[in-house]
Amino acid sequence: MEKLKNKLKNVKGITLISLVVTIIVLIILAGVTLNMIFKENGIINRTKTAKEENEKATASEIMTLKITECQMKAYAENGKLPDLQYLADRFCEDNDIAYVNLEKQKVGAINDKILIGENTSIFTKLEKYPYEFEINSSLQLASIDGIQIAKNNNEQQNPISEVNLNITNIAYNGFKITATSSSTTSIICYVYIVNGELKGSGAENEITIKDLQADTEYNIMVVAIDSEGNSKKSIVKKQKTSSEIIFDKAFLQSGSTFGNVTITENNYNESAGLRIIGRSSEAYSSTQPYKQSDKIRWYKSIDLTKFNNIEFYAKKVENHGSICIYIDDERIFCKTYDELPTDWTSYNVSLNDYTGTHTVGIIGGYPDNSGSTSSQTEICNIKINNN
Repeated sequence: MEKLKNKLKNVKGITLISLVVTIIVLIILAGVTLNMIFKENGIINRTKTAKEENEKATASEIMTLKITECQMKAYAENGKLPDLQYLADRFCEDNDIAYVNLEKQKVGAINDKILIGENTSIFTKLEKYPYEFEINSSLQLASIDGIQIAKNNNEQQNPISEVNLNITNIAYNGFKITATSSSTTSIICYVYIVNGELKGSGAENEITIKDLQADTEYNIMVVAIDSEGNSKKSIVKKQKTSSEIIFDKAFLQSGSTFGNVTITENNYNESAGLRIIGRSSEAYSSTQPYKQSDKIRWYKSIDLTKFNNIEFYAKKVENHGSICIYIDDERIFCKTYDELPTDWTSYNVSLNDYTGTHTVGIIGGYPDNSGSTSSQTEICNIKINNN
């Protein structure tokens, strides 16, 4: 018993003072932690602020995109940028817009159309977001919930200083437009206008247009729109489409082939062309549409309105090599194997009788089943023009 008492006396435990100190430290730490979480600039408030700023940025982006869409629609309809009245009218028709007003925070406003008159801004709100936007006469977001984000139209200098155009890849049916802009803000949309018609729009600064008339001059303009709703027109640039169709490799590849047809390069005058080998599996018929018969050929639909001539070089390589040109079902040119030389020879064929879109076809090798299977024709340097 005495030994047990001695052992207990030697056991060291926590003192009352240590316990009190520990509790005080824990209280201080808890206070610091709670303060970091709940104070004005604490974690919870900062999280709420970050979430609100993110939602506000999302709402601003949606509103800016709606303004941009309206600008593009105005160009499509009228060939010019919209004014504030046009924007207000379109917004009043938009189910995503809660209201459009001339005054701030008009409670219970409905989406009736308003008359802008001499007013220089409108106030509007998205249905899904609580923020009210002011849009000025430059179609910019001027303020959000009364906080200014863009200067007055008369005080602000357009951050898009210029829009330049470069026209390349000029073909008979179009060209490529590349726009470059000098701006202190981010360009989010380019609008491409050709002869007053909207040809395309989007974030890409280039577009290839392929639905134009040959040998025709066009007026080209591009409008750049930035992330703040500013817009800038380019100077109108004139460009004429090509007066001839050159059958280069890309053009030949865009056509259709049947049978043993190969697109070749580095032929006469370093031009692209066709190598056609073999014979047809059926007897030749001048009345049967070549598009539906089993003949060896290349063909493509082409608008011949501005053209009156097709020129090319051709030669036979083996046996019964021959060459025929068709417009739709009509054979307009043919050189049989005994007429077609083995050297490159130039030919010109009139297209005066054709206007509008037709299927142009080239038949080589041998056009019926009586010739040799090794019959071979080569044709190159093909052009459709006005010569």
